[in-house]
Amino acid sequence: MFGLEFAQSDTVQLYVSGNGSFLINTPSLLALADGVFTELDSTLPGASVGYQFVESASDPMIRVRFDSVSIARLGAPNFVCFELQYHFADGAFDILYGPSSENTRTISNPEAQPFAGISLVSAEFTVMYQKVWLHGDPTDLRTDTTRTVTFPAMRGVPVRGTHIHFEPVTTTDVDDLTDASGDWSNAAVSVYDLMGRHVASTTTTANGTLALNHIVTGPVLMVNTVTHNSRLVLVQ
Repeated sequence: MFGLEFAQSDTVQLYVSGNGSFLINTPSLLALADGVFTELDSTLPGASVGYQFVESASDPMIRVRFDSVSIARLGAPNFVCFELQYHFADGAFDILYGPSSENTRTISNPEAQPFAGISLVSAEFTVMYQKVWLHGDPTDLRTDTTRTVTFPAMRGVPVRGTHIHFEPVTTTDVDDLTDASGDWSNAAVSVYDLMGRHVASTTTTANGTLALNHIVTGPVLMVNTVTHNSRLVLVQ
């Protein structure tokens, strides 16, 4: 878990699952990105799942595309198309929805309702550190950010053209970390990059600020070494 020592490594493993999600696994954290269905049914003609690493000096990205896949437990014939993107440069995550059949727009069966969101967790998946999960009516989605391993579902698939974008909190030279819990005031913190490497151990100020611009730029995960609460920030 965070707060312990990790061996430095540049290894990143990507796993594309059969239920509309993919995992990015580094030596110290697991990024779980979920898509739209609970179980893949690939019997439809033209159904496919593929991924691509887009190499770019400014925006390296993983793209995972699901074409004409269906929700197996929905019962009636159906199809959905969507793409998941993870941007390594800034830690942003996108879900882009394509065409889908009309019977996927509203789903009452809880076993067939789709999921969507992203989580950063320990490699052992024993403690939830941070998540943003969508739930409710697809035309009026709500977010769940509670520190639990409960993932609420949507009551249908968003319509074609829906683009959902998640990104870390953007900081300037000094990040204001003050929150209601007081977790970040005079707090000992460890800072990790998204490759799982320990960047720095330091202490925030009384008003909860931390200078990071001379240590690292880009997305970092800060962990309170006492409470183990975490915060994902983008340092520019």
